Amino acid sequence: MHPLKLIRIMLPLLACATVILSGQATITGLSIESKKNGAFLRIMTSKPVDLQYTSGWIRKDIYFYLTIMNARADMDRIMATPLIKPVTKLELSHVGESAQFAFELDQPLESFDLYQSDNPPEILVSLRFPITDVLASLQEAKEQSQPEFTPTPLMTAKQPGLTYGKIRTALYLTGASLTIAGIITQDNSAGFSWEFGTGMGLILGTYLFDKKIKPLIHD
Repeated sequence: MHPLKLIRIMLPLLACATVILSGQATITGLSIESKKNGAFLRIMTSKPVDLQYTSGWIRKDIYFYLTIMNARADMDRIMATPLIKPVTKLELSHVGESAQFAFELDQPLESFDLYQSDNPPEILVSLRFPITDVLASLQEAKEQSQPEFTPTPLMTAKQPGLTYGKIRTALYLTGASLTIAGIITQDNSAGFSWEFGTGMGLILGTYLFDKKIKPLIHD
């Protein structure tokens, strides 16, 4: 047999043998945390699992699948995990020597990241929604937090400084929304996102104009 052909056959076999000989991990627990920009999953294991033995993918936007090679899950314990939105359904199965999770969510996913923790041994999964959905949720939450009222003729009458006050408030709200969006989408990435810089710039610029420049104009 040609040496190159022999190598091509032996490499997959050696890889499989390495996984088997390393000892099978037991998946002992699962926790679900709801985030404004998605969800955070903690998968507890009996020993550290290298990320090269895990794979995840998104299907039809609302389904997230995670496969962990050479692992067995405590089915009863995992399936008893309380489901917290945005996760609405959980399925768990064993395929050969692997454990496969299937999570159904109540809104579309945009991306995900996998992380490894050695102490305690855990697989960490960050699920993210599209930024447009996050901003819409923030706006909806802001509107719901404001009390409803019916304007009176006195309140709707045009008063001095009313237009400027509305513009100032809108700039502060826009800056705050962009800053929050920048923080919740940044996660573990280095540096600051453009939303964070733009939001802080709007807040600082509006404050300086209101406190320093506007009094000079009126003087």
